Amino acid sequence: MEKHELAREDLLPGVGLEHIVSIDPIGLNPFTHTNPYTKTNPYTKTNPYTKTNPYTKTNPVGEYAEAGCGGRQVVAWQGPAPASCPEHQVKGRRPVVAVLDTGCGEHAWLPDTIVTRQLFLDGDPIGLTDDANPEVYPDLYGPLDGEIDPVAGHGTFIAGIVRQAAPDARILAVRVADALGVVEESALLDAIEALGVLLYRFRNGIPDGQPIDVLNLSLSYYHETPQDGAYSLGLYHLLKAMRELGCAVVASAGNDATDRPTFPASLWPWPGSDNGLQPDGSTELVSVGALNPGGHTTALFSNVGPWVQVYAVGASVVSTSPPFDGGLQATARDDRYDRRRETEDPDDFRGGFAIWSGTSFAAPFVAGQVAAGLTDALLAGTFADPTDTKAAVSFSQEAIATALKHFG
Repeated sequence: MEKHELAREDLLPGVGLEHIVSIDPIGLNPFTHTNPYTKTNPYTKTNPYTKTNPYTKTNPVGEYAEAGCGGRQVVAWQGPAPASCPEHQVKGRRPVVAVLDTGCGEHAWLPDTIVTRQLFLDGDPIGLTDDANPEVYPDLYGPLDGEIDPVAGHGTFIAGIVRQAAPDARILAVRVADALGVVEESALLDAIEALGVLLYRFRNGIPDGQPIDVLNLSLSYYHETPQDGAYSLGLYHLLKAMRELGCAVVASAGNDATDRPTFPASLWPWPGSDNGLQPDGSTELVSVGALNPGGHTTALFSNVGPWVQVYAVGASVVSTSPPFDGGLQATARDDRYDRRRETEDPDDFRGGFAIWSGTSFAAPFVAGQVAAGLTDALLAGTFADPTDTKAAVSFSQEAIATALKHFG
């Protein structure tokens, strides 16, 4: 799979189609924070598009978008950072998790020694490199609306989940989404193809290769017509090539409370499927739905169905946030004794942590668990031959099977 060996134009000559691919935490959909009839609009409490609207209280899925019910909110972390093995004790290497998302912002848990924020292939950057970075600038869309963009910090939040689940892992943060969570399908395919080339080089002892043990995709799209299945074959083959090189692929199921298959989560031979895919002997593609915090019930927003392979906690998750401070203010202030005293500022994330909900955050927990299952052998150097692809696939399959036993 050297560069252009699996070019998409070779799969479907002359055909091009851009699906609507999106990063989709709770709060972006359904009609909640990105709908004009919301908090900053005069049509609020007494307007049918909010509390009395069927998309909120009488359709409880909307409740997950509210702070205190799973929506993004400020929270304090009082414990230490996840501890990793000291470098001098590493005889082999650390597991590597690639995250294709909004990138990764600055955080004490996520220094450059742990997170690679820009990857290159033959000198060319992989992913988006423009200045409109939602992990650096929290209010690029509607900069005068007083609210942080719906997906600002999404990638940092995911990286923090991986860090908690697999403290010894290294993270490759590739930015493919804009401030609204929209991903150009062609850009997504380009990024996955580039990662595949880097992994292929690593597996074949070619210079400038890059180990990638797990690929996390907290993004999705739906087929718009029955004929769309043909266009997803390009994505399937790219992910299949990654899996055949021993990389586990983990994808979120989506947050629309439907059993309609999303992609790439449903790109595996699930029971009753008509997608024509057959088991291929490579590592599995793992599709992940969300559980409520107690871990015993499925979150109402989570997509479900036979194509969802596993469920992990994805509601009211605590993880890392860039130090954003949005335009909303505390509701009351009363300074005394030279101290600023006020109620909690609802979008002051300078403490570095947040609560958030979505299958977007269940997937990296599973991805982190898979990476954790690889850690001991990789650190000890007992799996030392990177060119033994067959062994790498078997090693990855074992780690996936072990991780999945812990989830519903």
